[in-house]
Amino acid sequence: IRSLDNVNFTANKLQDVVSEYRTLLKKQLFWMRSSSVISWESINSIPGHVLEFLSKDKWIDLFQDFMSSLKNSQIRILGYMLVLFLWLKSAQIKQLLIETGKHLRKISTDKFTYTLQALFYTIVLALPWPLLTAFTGQQLTLSEAPGDFTQAVSVGLIWIVLPMYFLLFLRKLCLPQGLADAHFKWNPVVTQRLNKALGRLMITFLPALFFTTIIINNGLEAKHEEFSRLIMIVTLLAFSLFFYRLIKPEDGILSPLIQESPDSVLARYYNFWLFLVVIQFVVLLILILIGYVYTASFLLRHFIQTVWLIFALILVHQLIRRWLLLSSRRLALKAAIERRQAALAEKTSREDDESEQGTIEISEPEIDLVSLSNESNKLLKILLILGGLFGLVGIWAEVLPALTIFDDVSLWHRTGIVDGEEKIIPVSLGDVSLGLLTALLTIIGARHIPSIIEIVLLQQV
Repeated sequence: IRSLDNVNFTANKLQDVVSEYRTLLKKQLFWMRSSSVISWESINSIPGHVLEFLSKDKWIDLFQDFMSSLKNSQIRILGYMLVLFLWLKSAQIKQLLIETGKHLRKISTDKFTYTLQALFYTIVLALPWPLLTAFTGQQLTLSEAPGDFTQAVSVGLIWIVLPMYFLLFLRKLCLPQGLADAHFKWNPVVTQRLNKALGRLMITFLPALFFTTIIINNGLEAKHEEFSRLIMIVTLLAFSLFFYRLIKPEDGILSPLIQESPDSVLARYYNFWLFLVVIQFVVLLILILIGYVYTASFLLRHFIQTVWLIFALILVHQLIRRWLLLSSRRLALKAAIERRQAALAEKTSREDDESEQGTIEISEPEIDLVSLSNESNKLLKILLILGGLFGLVGIWAEVLPALTIFDDVSLWHRTGIVDGEEKIIPVSLGDVSLGLLTALLTIIGARHIPSIIEIVLLQQV
């Protein structure tokens, strides 16, 4: 028993040491230069690295490994048949998607289930290409003797599946008479421009992510260092151009929304959003050029994950908003019918004329997104803000160990009591940053907590 206790104690100690080293690496690697500063010599070597990386022999071996893997899996072949079936049925599924919007013209025929059906059809329409990519990546692992390049391509294909699906789903979301157009009532100009911009982003971002993953998993970071740096710059440029097209003032994707709602957060702080896009591109580009490639890739990866989070929150917001709107409009229609019936009964009893009785048509109010109650809208925004904050904490939690380096930067000193003794305590940059963040969250809470209390009290009346 004593031996087991010693082993357990040693294992716990080892686990603590590993955890401390992991935290130390996360703290130090973020601030360390991982490559040399870019030079003309390194730029001139890029074409040679590209040609070597894309050599014909590697891709021939890859094709042979893929053909040999087909003999070892019948299940994957069924997967390819599923992809073919979805492609053949895509026109029919698209028509079913359009049909769901035809029931939304009157409140008496409108149901939230139609929106859920449209969401399901949109999800299915975006599946074929990601499924094909995932099945091919898995298929390559079943080759009899896959080479290093084949294994790296397999991992690269699997890595781009989720980003590919997210982008395709957003494009299908913006189809004419689709979910965003018919159900969410988005501006047609916005959906058309967003669809085109997402298509351009796919052409640049997905190949860049694919080749980067191949280089990393094939152990070629040092050999193709400049090529991988070029790919990262292409990825950064693609996302920066996408966001610039998103908020471009003249003919940007969101310019119709800015013109329609000049008091919105997007319109009021337009210059701030544009500044964020420019400064993000400039800072990351400088980091890549001076050799902080790991830091830049780390930040870029988390920025991209933040973008997915924002789009997910927008989708959830629109779904909940439509449900609340539909519920409020149905209640309004029910109240209108009850008032009309009461007026008809009073008129009938007063005139005592049965000939006056007849079917009186009730004009159904048109669905108007602006008519959502202020209380529900405030509560929805607050819930989304809280969900966004939790999501951001989950995404950027990996950066926190690296930020502890600011605790080592002393700005000034103050006198305080520690263990009953008066000592000089340093005030670090980390303390100041934490104080500013706490003040910001306090201000936000002070602005929104009264609204929450007001909503709760109104519900009790």
